[in-house]
Amino acid sequence: MDTQVVKHKTYSRKIWLISSGWKSSMDLGNIFPGLETDSVREYRISDLANYMINPNPIKVNNRLIGCEILHRRSGWQAVKQKMSSLFSKEKSKDPARAADQGDILISGLIPGSSSSAATKELNAHISRVYDQLIPFDTMVQKISSLDKAAVLEINGICEDLEGNRSFMRIAGPVEDKINFITHNLSKDIQVLVEKAHFNEGLFEMRAFDFKGYDPDNQHRLVKFIQNGKPMLCTITHDNRVNYVLEDVELITYLQLFELALKGNDPLKELLFHYCEGTALPLKILFNQEIKTDYSKANLPLLYRRMEESGTMGPREKKLISRVLNQKQFGLSLNYIPQQGEFNDRVITSIFVMQDLKALDPIKSLAPQLYWTINSSAAISEAGTFYLIDSIRGVRDE
Repeated sequence: MDTQVVKHKTYSRKIWLISSGWKSSMDLGNIFPGLETDSVREYRISDLANYMINPNPIKVNNRLIGCEILHRRSGWQAVKQKMSSLFSKEKSKDPARAADQGDILISGLIPGSSSSAATKELNAHISRVYDQLIPFDTMVQKISSLDKAAVLEINGICEDLEGNRSFMRIAGPVEDKINFITHNLSKDIQVLVEKAHFNEGLFEMRAFDFKGYDPDNQHRLVKFIQNGKPMLCTITHDNRVNYVLEDVELITYLQLFELALKGNDPLKELLFHYCEGTALPLKILFNQEIKTDYSKANLPLLYRRMEESGTMGPREKKLISRVLNQKQFGLSLNYIPQQGEFNDRVITSIFVMQDLKALDPIKSLAPQLYWTINSSAAISEAGTFYLIDSIRGVRDE
């Protein structure tokens, strides 16, 4: 056990996302017939980075807590809806889920759950009790007595560990869907998520195997121009394409994550807990709009330390307060500790980074302060950034 811990500690210090890029002489015409480009840039990315940008679906466990029932419309209702849609300025994106057609049913017997190993036996006991109560659940009674011929569709409603809810498609005829819901209600079921990057700057991290992370594994990422448009793809060592990406912004997220790791011991320590299984990763968010207004709030940790050490005086402090809120991004990690004081509660750690360009106005006015900060900055194609603050918060219950 001790050997395993030491191994993971070593690996956590080596967690990386993406290497620096270099101009490649690779002939992509052999991979993409007819493609002519002299702008090819190649990178190496880790298993973690490959997971984050991979466009293929992933599987995560969510709890089934209810269902949505869509009813068939009568002939007159269908005609009325058709006429309404013809004259409506706003077209419904999903006519199968019209407001007057669906019923949302949530179980009234969903027990509280815990993700920690310490309470698995308790959760199993609660689950057994719940199984005996299923026939008395009002929701189960309602869907069991449905007129199946009048039902168009039944979708599951799932909830993740953060309390976020989503719809789930269930295959088969109506009767099979009802049976699936009654047999799996309040249980964790595997659901498909379209891909790890499921929203702008937001990544689902539960499907990545941090415990099996190996920093020695790497993948070839290539950036190129096709018809005037930048593209990305990953290529095997024998020059076969794994996947192609049109969203070039993905490489920026990897570079910003890599920058945030440089000299950031709290972030490295958190990833170590992911590898050890002492913290359960949930999501990562890259946020370009930091809400904290440092001109009104306390200065961030970096500047408080510089003020205490005498590196920054009143004059420099006034200069900093004017530029501190510019060109920032926040890297937020949501996770659930599996031990300790906040065991089983959602925690968010935010690491606030700032582009060194934001400090150009103070370069000549406070050169010592500027070069002190510059010495700790990390450089990449995404820019030159330095860590100005880290914030940790526990979600209120």
